[in-house]
Amino acid sequence: MGAHGKRGRRPSPSASCLDFVHWTNVYMLTHLSTSSSLYTWHNGRFGAENVALSLHRSVFNEEWLNIWRHMNCCALVRHQSDQHPLLLFVDASSVTHVVSFNFSNLVLLMRIFGDWLLIIGRRMLEVLEWFVYRENLKNLKQVFKHWNCTVVGDVDRQVRLVIDEVNHIQQLIDSEGFSNDLYAQDLAAQLLLTTALNCQDQPWKEKARDQSFIHGIQNTSYFHRVAKIRAASKNISLLYDGDKFISEPVNIENDCISSNLVARTIPSVVTQEDNQFLLRLPLCDEIKAAVFDLNGDGAPGPDDFGGHLYQKFWDIMETDVIKSMQEFFVIGVLAPNIKPNLIVLIHKVPGA
Repeated sequence: MGAHGKRGRRPSPSASCLDFVHWTNVYMLTHLSTSSSLYTWHNGRFGAENVALSLHRSVFNEEWLNIWRHMNCCALVRHQSDQHPLLLFVDASSVTHVVSFNFSNLVLLMRIFGDWLLIIGRRMLEVLEWFVYRENLKNLKQVFKHWNCTVVGDVDRQVRLVIDEVNHIQQLIDSEGFSNDLYAQDLAAQLLLTTALNCQDQPWKEKARDQSFIHGIQNTSYFHRVAKIRAASKNISLLYDGDKFISEPVNIENDCISSNLVARTIPSVVTQEDNQFLLRLPLCDEIKAAVFDLNGDGAPGPDDFGGHLYQKFWDIMETDVIKSMQEFFVIGVLAPNIKPNLIVLIHKVPGA
């Protein structure tokens, strides 16, 4: 694919790499990240003569993605060969899961939303701050779901209807000739189409979380494909246990639960002074700075709300957020529905 796919001696020939990239782009093919080993071919020589290439890869099209719900590609151990064999794991099972709540930045465009948020915040009684914070967000989710059904509705259907209206007006212009009235109707329909396409685009942008395109070209089909690839390939479908492969979901779950990886990997290097500093009650300005450092378009937090919500309506949510954060440092207890969701696997490199 490029210079990053080779190690040792001369760089990769750019012409052939560009040809291969162009071929995959023309046919809208997607490359599935390969875990375990970056380079899949070695020439077996020593010193400066050693060459390694990222030569083997899994490539698929959108039809393949529509068939398989989950997929994973892993490079196996290279034994008595110059190549790593690839193991492709695919699963077409459609296990039904409860659909989780997803916050969309579309709601931030509605001025009335801030009023709803303010009204919800005033309903709560003076109890534990974490309880207030949690109940406010639960009520907010219900308001947002109602708004999504009644105000936003079926975005894809709205786009189709507006496109049909634009086509109808433009056909009238072609058949009956140009007139100021038809031209005004065409401009109004074009404005509605732009609004509908933006509404259709925003949720897919948030699902794809591709920062290079967040402020770039609007392309719903691109975000759609990226989001589907994320959903299909982000799950853990294969684990190593010594020389054995673990592929059954139940066994993978049990292996993760019983693992003492943290205790074996992270040494106890925090001094008592450092510990006291970490347990210090955070100041209001420190909490606010942390909130505004959040990537608004990044992954949502354990409450399923992204950073944009807290940043845009900080004047309304400030008291709840600050009190709940400081309360944890005083009583040392997190709300039950917050604590488990903070344990995640962080990918340090592509295809980790």
